[in-house]
Amino acid sequence: MKLLVTGFGPFPGVRHNPSGLIARAIGRSASLKRQGVSVAAHELIVTYAALPDLKKLISQVKPDAILMFGIAARTKQPRLEKRGENRTRPLSADASGARPSSRKLDEKGPLVLNVRVPLEPLRLAIARQGFKPTLSNNAGAYLCNAVLYTALRERPDVPSIFVHVPKLSADGVRRMARAGEELGALLLAQARRGRA
Repeated sequence: MKLLVTGFGPFPGVRHNPSGLIARAIGRSASLKRQGVSVAAHELIVTYAALPDLKKLISQVKPDAILMFGIAARTKQPRLEKRGENRTRPLSADASGARPSSRKLDEKGPLVLNVRVPLEPLRLAIARQGFKPTLSNNAGAYLCNAVLYTALRERPDVPSIFVHVPKLSADGVRRMARAGEELGALLLAQARRGRA
């Protein structure tokens, strides 16, 4: 089975983005490889140009599950996002200085797209690595929300989640990557159940 994992690269104010480091670590996972999982790990640029890139990745990889990470620098613990919203923040420039041209990500899309997997087992998987994760109804109006909404819109049939992480030490990145391996396995199990 195929797992697509994404994180973000650096941007002004965040020189070392843990989300990209986590995605790359999961991409090297020997544990997932032993389970027969093919992992495609990608670090997205922190610009609105990442959205067409994500659509292209989804089309090329044809993943059975999508696991996305981003940083929420002001939070203290990881957050599992419950939904993506069809909105942008036109006054907020991305890392390249570009601003969205519309208040909506998709002019024809629904206002809200909910994550369609049970989140409690995923929250517990993160907690097993020593974190105190929470569930969140607000992924923001910036690129993390945009990526989640885009994935849910492009492949509503594929189990997809987004995890906001705080600033992390090297050990925190390693622990979150271990949690990510388990998250990926749980998402793929959900995908298999959906096909049964």
